[in-house]
Amino acid sequence: GRLAGSEGLSLVFGIGSNPGFPILFRMVHRGFYEFPFAFWLMALTSGCCCCWWWRRRGSSCIASFCSLIPMFVLVLSSYIAFILAVHFLNIQLKNQPGWQFGLQLFAVPPSPQRIIALDATTGAERWRHELPAFAATACAGDDEELLPRLLSLHRNETFGDPICLPDSFAQAVIGGDGTAYVGYQDGRLFALRDGDGDGELRGDGEVSDFQFEHGFQASQAIAPGMLAVVPCGGGVWVWKSA
Repeated sequence: GRLAGSEGLSLVFGIGSNPGFPILFRMVHRGFYEFPFAFWLMALTSGCCCCWWWRRRGSSCIASFCSLIPMFVLVLSSYIAFILAVHFLNIQLKNQPGWQFGLQLFAVPPSPQRIIALDATTGAERWRHELPAFAATACAGDDEELLPRLLSLHRNETFGDPICLPDSFAQAVIGGDGTAYVGYQDGRLFALRDGDGDGELRGDGEVSDFQFEHGFQASQAIAPGMLAVVPCGGGVWVWKSA
């Protein structure tokens, strides 16, 4: 499309690492699939200690074996309680550097994020908008809505995807007035307009955003005098020109 302050056609797109899975998914995967030996080692160690205790008291091998069952349930319940506690703490403390540093085993390493506009004919850069490094474990809304979505799917007995897991940026669209609209993984929809054509975006008149608290799977829709947005959190948001 044609950007404000520029001649000819332009391309607008975002560059950056995609978000990862919610931390609850990561911990379940690593605890039971990627590093299952850690979980089973705890269960085996606990079981052996229990067997030793029962045999020391003169109990039979059957009693020793049966004692493994409650010990296994105890270890499993403890791990489930632990990952749920981390899940809810992550929701409360998301994006705080100290907390994220402690979760590096499960988090996506922070990476630079930017939105770039290029001349569609020559490839020359028209402008760019730099964003802070994204350090959350998942896109906006995926951690917060994971359990409610799973519960809803279970109650309705329907098949669906409980996570959004989008790209870092939705596909950009350019309105008829030359404003570029780009959805971002932290839940913000950016409106970018280099009105004076100086190649830099400065101030509220050239950079503005709206926070949806959810990521975006698809681009925004535009029509004459209208902008429509559908975030992963549901609903259709529509703006009309006066």
